[in-house]
Amino acid sequence: MTGEQFLQEIKDLKDGDYLADSTRAIIVSFTSYHAPTEYFTQVTGLIEQSASGFIVPTYLQIIPFKPWLENSSNGFVSILILRGLFLIFALITILATLVSNLT
Repeated sequence: MTGEQFLQEIKDLKDGDYLADSTRAIIVSFTSYHAPTEYFTQVTGLIEQSASGFIVPTYLQIIPFKPWLENSSNGFVSILILRGLFLIFALITILATLVSNLT
């Protein structure tokens, strides 16, 4: 989005009474996905309006990330632990079923 497009969007918000004189801040937050790289991007922005009516973008944060645990070293260990716990639970369940069937 260009600066001109941004200003047009702000004008449209004002014209639609979404952005009134009493509005002091608008927080914009969204997440997008880029399939070729398998990255998500979280974007958070803050637009403030001064008492005199000036619109000022005051905060912008862009965080690219991969949400899958396998993609980090701590996540890989966590998955191994969870899989191990699942196997222990499955073995206990199988053994309990076998013991109850024998008695």
